[in-house]
Amino acid sequence: MPEESSPKRTPQNIRYQDLPHLVNADGQYLFCKYWKPAGTPKALVFVSHGAGEHCGRYDELAQMLVGLELLVFAHDHVGHGQSEGERMVVSDFHVFIRDVLQHVDFVQKDYPGVPIFLLGHSMGGAIAILTAAERPGHFSGMVLISPLVLASPESATTFKVLAVKVLNFVLPNLSMGPIDTSALSRNKTEVRVFLKTRGYLGLMRE
Repeated sequence: MPEESSPKRTPQNIRYQDLPHLVNADGQYLFCKYWKPAGTPKALVFVSHGAGEHCGRYDELAQMLVGLELLVFAHDHVGHGQSEGERMVVSDFHVFIRDVLQHVDFVQKDYPGVPIFLLGHSMGGAIAILTAAERPGHFSGMVLISPLVLASPESATTFKVLAVKVLNFVLPNLSMGPIDTSALSRNKTEVRVFLKTRGYLGLMRE
């Protein structure tokens, strides 16, 4: 879990010892964020962000949930935000699930018996689903926002799927094309925030 005297720094060159963090099973440092109500929480909510995001993007939503007396917590997935790891690269998707369960266990120690929920967006939705499947009956429910369940038939053509499978062995970090920002949201402010986030993550794949 947190290591207070570590000399390690985030990709943004901030000392982890100055930030809430956890150390996963691979020894990677993950930036954590907590939104706590004044009193005892009625429930716990873990927020799983999407690809190319970071947990700070959900601050407004978390504040709303805190107003309902819920304790919200999250971390930047490996390779995202202020967490360690090559940007948006993970050798095994299960690493995300494993890290979520580690964080859940850490928080639940302080709140035994309090119901816990998962909230996930896009890739984070897929992580939430797989996390719940890993421990049937452990979570009281899930909130999924446009979860990554099936690839869009318009973008995941037969050729692209085949190409990805082949290129995964040769160029595993290669991007298969830019993101269509017009499909992200009708809210132009949110689109601008997302694009700013990509720059924050060091992603230049437009």
